[in-house]
Amino acid sequence: MTLDDATPIEPRHHRPAHGRKVNKTSKARLLLGGAAVLALLVVGYVVNAFHPLGGQGSTVIVTVNSGEASGSVYSKLEADAVLEDANLFKAYSLVAGAPTVRPGQYQFHQHSPMNTVKAVLNGGPNVAVVSIPVGFTLRETAQRTAGEVLSLFGAKFGTDFMTATTDGSVTSPFQPPGVSTLEGLVAAGEYTVTPGETPRELLQAMVDRYTKMAADAGLTPQTMIEGRTAYEIAIIASIVEKEGYFEKNMPKVARVIYNRLAHSMPLQMDATILYGLGRDGGAVTPAMLRLSNPYNSYLNHGLTPTAIATSGPAAIAAAVHPPQGTWLYFTLVSHDGTEAFATTFDEQLANERIAAENGIG
Repeated sequence: MTLDDATPIEPRHHRPAHGRKVNKTSKARLLLGGAAVLALLVVGYVVNAFHPLGGQGSTVIVTVNSGEASGSVYSKLEADAVLEDANLFKAYSLVAGAPTVRPGQYQFHQHSPMNTVKAVLNGGPNVAVVSIPVGFTLRETAQRTAGEVLSLFGAKFGTDFMTATTDGSVTSPFQPPGVSTLEGLVAAGEYTVTPGETPRELLQAMVDRYTKMAADAGLTPQTMIEGRTAYEIAIIASIVEKEGYFEKNMPKVARVIYNRLAHSMPLQMDATILYGLGRDGGAVTPAMLRLSNPYNSYLNHGLTPTAIATSGPAAIAAAVHPPQGTWLYFTLVSHDGTEAFATTFDEQLANERIAAENGIG
């Protein structure tokens, strides 16, 4: 073959680069497809933040502290799964307007739409906190409850709560037949009142907490101590709470009560006098001791008809597990709350002289 007969060979740079064109097209398609998927994910994420899939979840309570920054509040809401994304809520607030966040407690549903979260925050705290101290009477408990829920739930809530304490709609397993009052059968402590909760539900929670607390201290509706029923022990615990005041005094005060009952002696407890007069604390005068009412434990023998206050765990434990001893008297002898106990009246008089020397009388 001669050179003229040979097929011309094209230079390499003149050959069509079919393979390269295909690769560029594929990459472009992949990039476009990836961008589309990413866009869909972003859109889906944002849409889910506005309208979470599956609807709202369980309720949670979030506390906003005084002076707390809004960003901190949003982070709490995200941590509690109320918001899907705190930063996205910040961005939403820039467009829709930031909510007014006031100190207090708020109830939310987990996985709430952002506009719902904003509405709840704008509405202000929607959870009331009721704090009942140990030693409160049922009347004081009702008054405190009415006052602490008034601004959120109105006067009717407090009125209905007061009614529920006496109308028999809420009961305790410690109540014997014929006893309708819940005096001494509700627990002290802090209670949160959430939107939609009824006064009777709140009162039932107080009763249930007492029942559990009493059981933890060894008192159940079936308990008998030295011939005393569970309800009588609850009464004793309430007197111990008011008369012992400090935990260190309570066991011996309980023993004094049991000993006086065993000796058929009047209890002679000032706290019962004050309760019968509708008072909580203060001096007991000789004239008060002469007033005839069922709670005058100077004139009447035996226990008072009902408890006289809420009892804490220490008072209940003292009433359930009184120490052995022969004490029949006690008196306050020190400004630090120390009480001295005596078996004979002469010993009691000696303790009263010590009290007088210490400026207590």
